[in-house]
Amino acid sequence: MGDHLDGARAKVQRAKEHFRDLCFRHQEFMGLNPYGVVVEHDPDTGERRWRARVSRSIPDTWSIVIGDVIHNLRAALDYLAWELWVKEGGKVTEPAATGIVFWVIDPTKPSNPKVAKAVREGKVGAFGNAAVTLMERLQVDPGRKASPDPELRPLWLLHQLDIWDKHRRLNVVGGTEQLTHMTLGGPGEDVHIEEMVIGGGDIRTVPIADGTELLRLTLGPTTPDVQMQQQFTGFVAFEQEGPGKGEPVIPTLDQLISFVDEALTLFAPLLM
Repeated sequence: MGDHLDGARAKVQRAKEHFRDLCFRHQEFMGLNPYGVVVEHDPDTGERRWRARVSRSIPDTWSIVIGDVIHNLRAALDYLAWELWVKEGGKVTEPAATGIVFWVIDPTKPSNPKVAKAVREGKVGAFGNAAVTLMERLQVDPGRKASPDPELRPLWLLHQLDIWDKHRRLNVVGGTEQLTHMTLGGPGEDVHIEEMVIGGGDIRTVPIADGTELLRLTLGPTTPDVQMQQQFTGFVAFEQEGPGKGEPVIPTLDQLISFVDEALTLFAPLLM
C-alpha cells in the first residue's frame, strides 16, 4: 500500500515543475531589460520626473503556467482533505464524498460565534479534531511573517487565485519597486537633514506602462545641493484588481509552494 500522501505530493511536484519552467521564462524575460527608467529635468522649474520605460510585453502564455502552479497546489490540499476524511471513516459511496475539500475560512468576513461553532463541529465530524486544529492554524500561517493584509495570507490567497483561474485568466503585469537615497547640502551649508531615504524597498507601482510616472520632485532655487540615488527594480506582478493584489509573481508562488509542502509534512503523522 502506498503512502496516503502520494497523490498530494505528486500534485506539489507537478506544481514545482511548472514553477521551474516559469522561473526560466522569467529569467530570460528580465534579462532583456524590459523595464527601465528615464529622468526628465526642467531647469526652469527645477522639477524632475522619473518615468517607466517598458520595452516588452509579458507573454500571454505565462498566465496559463501560473494557473497550473496554483491549481496543482490547491488540488494537493484537497487530496490531503480526502485522505483525512477516509481516515475518519468516510466512504466513497457517501453523498458527502463529492464535497470533500480542504477547509478554508474567509478572513474578510466577521465571524458569528454560533455559526462558527456549528461549522467547526461539522469539520471535526469529517476530518477529526486533530486535523481541524491544524487546519485552523494554517488559516493564519503563524510560522511566517504575517501580512498586514489578511487577503494575502497563503491559504486564502491560494484559494482565491484558484477560484479566479477557474473563471478567467490570471493576468500579470509589470511593476517597479522604488528605493531612493537623498543627500541634502554641500560643504559648509547649514543643513540639519543630512540624508533622507524615500521608501524602504517596498514602494511599489503596479501596473506600469511606458511613460508611467514613478516619482516627481521639485527643487526650488533656495533648496540646498541635492544628490539623489534612485533604484527602481522591475518585476512581474499579479494584477492589482485580482486576488494577487499587485504582489510579485515569482516570490508569491515560491511562498505558496513552501506553504503547501509544509502543510503536507504537518499533517503526515495523522495519516500514519
